[in-house]
Amino acid sequence: MEKLNSGDIPGTNEIGRFFKVMRTMHKMLQKDEELVSLIEEKTTEENYFKGNTTLMVQDFYWCCTRDVYGIENY
Repeated sequence: MEKLNSGDIPGTNEIGRFFKVMRTMHKMLQKDEELVSLIEEKTTEENYFKGNTTLMVQDFYWCCTRDVYGIENY
């Protein structure tokens, strides 16, 4: 969240606040029709859940918080 310049980041033991932020991020990401379309294209196999999930937010969160993704290079 620091990389997104968020001023009020949930602390270590603030699970409720963390998930509230994740729900907010989900709403924001859902507005990006191109992103949603790309994800739908990649999850066409039968083993993917077809309903509304927060997996997109989890992927976004991981990309922003794990050094292996190199998000700071973009």
